[in-house]
Amino acid sequence: MTSRNAPRVPTRWRQAACSTVFWYNHVRMKHRFRTVLVLALLLAAAPLRAAPDRTLDSLHFTVYYEGDRLFQAETVRLSAETSYAKLRDLLGWAPPGKIPIFLYTDREAFRQSTGVKRKELVVGVATSADDAIRIDAASLFDSPDNIVGHELVHIFLFRFLGSNINELPLYIHEGLAQEAGNAPKAAALTAVIGAWKDRGLIPLSDIRRDFPRDDTGHLAYDQGQTVVQFLLERGGWPRIRALLNLLRTGVSFDTALRQTYSFDSKELETAWRATIRQRAQPSLWNDAATGAVVGVMVLALGLGYLGKRKKRQRLARQEAEEAVEEMEVTAPPSWWKEDEWKV
Repeated sequence: MTSRNAPRVPTRWRQAACSTVFWYNHVRMKHRFRTVLVLALLLAAAPLRAAPDRTLDSLHFTVYYEGDRLFQAETVRLSAETSYAKLRDLLGWAPPGKIPIFLYTDREAFRQSTGVKRKELVVGVATSADDAIRIDAASLFDSPDNIVGHELVHIFLFRFLGSNINELPLYIHEGLAQEAGNAPKAAALTAVIGAWKDRGLIPLSDIRRDFPRDDTGHLAYDQGQTVVQFLLERGGWPRIRALLNLLRTGVSFDTALRQTYSFDSKELETAWRATIRQRAQPSLWNDAATGAVVGVMVLALGLGYLGKRKKRQRLARQEAEEAVEEMEVTAPPSWWKEDEWKV
């Protein structure tokens, strides 16, 4: 699931499905969220259109679409094949056979097909039961070609880990989908550093199985992605592949983590938090330095203004004194005595 602010993933979906959630333009402001939610509900109230009734085949996918959406289907097919090749290189494995992708241009048809609740802005669902991807292709919240890369990671993980998928923590599962999908990489770290400085981070143990429903949902995704980035910095994708291979054999996540990285999940969280803190420090120093520079600039401007003001006052006094002296030199003797000027 990918999101800036996502509802909780029900535990019953852990092996059945993973979904993609998108708040419009990644905007977290509440009034805009309400607007998007209203739009979603209005769309859901519209008459149902026909389900995808045409197919477009490629080497690894069959895209099901509505008759007037061929161009959209072509775009999704190309994006899916590109993501497939990328994931095959990163994970060193790819699922055999063709993966079905269903494009729904009607929000209600998508919701009824996936079981998504009306209040959840889910725009993509990957299910392990049929290894299929279902996408809300109305393009109201995000373009389908952006969604398919994220959902395809879920399909790869479902097929690779099989019944052992539940050993993979949700924050790692979604973090891999974020990092290997199309999610911005720098944005997650920036958001996590901001949360660390502002309100603190969510304990990883709290998002091992479920993600929160409240406004910290987006932070859970960002944390998951930065945890995956932390692991990638310590061995790259080869170690990630080794971790997944161990999980595939049925060992626990802590066992696989210790054999691969020499630490367990608690030590992982401690080290990850330390890294976030270290990376936040330069930001804090930069903030302080920026404030100091601004303060010095304001002080310099103030002193400059005062200096110029005093200079103008001094020049004005000088001019006044010179005018008085000139009047004293050029005035007739005793000019103020009126009778001396009488003829």
